Amino acid sequence: MIKRGYLLACIFIILGISLVVANDSSPAVGQGIHIALKCKTDFSISIMNSLQNVGANLSIYITTLQEDLAKVEPLSDDRDALRDFVKNTYEKDIKNSREAVNQWRKDQYRNLTKEQKTTLQQAYQDARTSFDGCQLDALKALSDKRVQDMKDSLVPYQSRIDKLSEKGLDVTELQKILADAQIQIITPLQNALDSAKDAQSIQDALRKYCLFNGCRNGVNYHLEAKFETERLNQILAYLQKNNSSNETAQKLAQAQIALNSAKGLLLEIGTTNFGDQGKQLWSTLKSVQQILKETYAMHTEVKHE
Repeated sequence: MIKRGYLLACIFIILGISLVVANDSSPAVGQGIHIALKCKTDFSISIMNSLQNVGANLSIYITTLQEDLAKVEPLSDDRDALRDFVKNTYEKDIKNSREAVNQWRKDQYRNLTKEQKTTLQQAYQDARTSFDGCQLDALKALSDKRVQDMKDSLVPYQSRIDKLSEKGLDVTELQKILADAQIQIITPLQNALDSAKDAQSIQDALRKYCLFNGCRNGVNYHLEAKFETERLNQILAYLQKNNSSNETAQKLAQAQIALNSAKGLLLEIGTTNFGDQGKQLWSTLKSVQQILKETYAMHTEVKHE
């Protein structure tokens, strides 16, 4: 027999389940949110329709959620606007529908016949099965996009490496950084997704592997930080090799000390989320970059004297 808390469970618990979306600016983020909301909206409407079949009047809430969902898709490419709409409109409408269902349960559930309760139970089970399938398909689509986005994000870095190589810098370590990104993040993520049998396994994989700094408790590769540190390292090495004055030598020594500090921070951070150390790291790298710019300007002046 259906339990008394059934109507609350179907709205409170299931609508609380959401898809994992990236914590970075990946194009998959907006699309993932849209798919997640569609699963949740279809589920809630299905439940409310089943309640209407036994006398509830929830059509205004059904229409509102349908209209909300129609507004979500055009916002998929505008992450900030999408999140604002979800927070300030969609979630409020979900809350209103949830409260309406709860009120109906308090007022009318005890008046339902045994057959009606059985019908609601079956409707819930059918809706839940559809929701689970929707969530799994959505996660698979999102995970495919995530992997492709990671691969695509390496392309601009390769272009930067090519330009640095043309200028005579040693790019061996920069190439290794890109290769390791594939080996340590993209390939393991793809393997984990390929072997995933359910939504939870996919969620776990998406939470575990991040190319930048998006995983709270997973493996963060910190691609941009590693790349920038090594790029500055090679520029410094180039200037040290071609240095011709004591003044620039002093500047380069300052840069070397700061860069060593940044390297130490990066090693200390490892694959964890940046936290407060991230601000310190980027501040240090910014100071190194400024010193190198000044040194290069001095080097150029000396060269033309």
